Amino acid sequence: MATHYCSACGEEHGVGTDPGIEIARINAERDVAVAKLQARSAREIVETAAETDVAVAEIEGETDVAVAEETEPPEIVAPPVIEPPAPVIVESEPEPEGEPEPPEADTSPVPTERKRPTGFWGGR
Repeated sequence: MATHYCSACGEEHGVGTDPGIEIARINAERDVAVAKLQARSAREIVETAAETDVAVAEIEGETDVAVAEETEPPEIVAPPVIEPPAPVIVESEPEPEGEPEPPEADTSPVPTERKRPTGFWGGR
């Protein structure tokens, strides 16, 4: 690495590598490698889960078909017919023939006029 003099700070740069910088570079490379492994692992898990789901669905479908072929279809039974009850016929008494009788006259006494109170508020 070439060295050069920095006019801004007055120090010589590039003389050697600082151990802290070297450690940071190694850690960064490690983090990138771990992230790639995790991504690959997650992708493989998702693909495996999808393949498993497809295989399970195929097996369940085959099992359902086999069970349906081995069993007889259920009998279709019509619901029982409910007959409505017989109608009830109500017979009324025949009306008498001829003219109807007039209503009886009211024979109660005619009410008399009421007396008014002569008190404080009802006086004349």
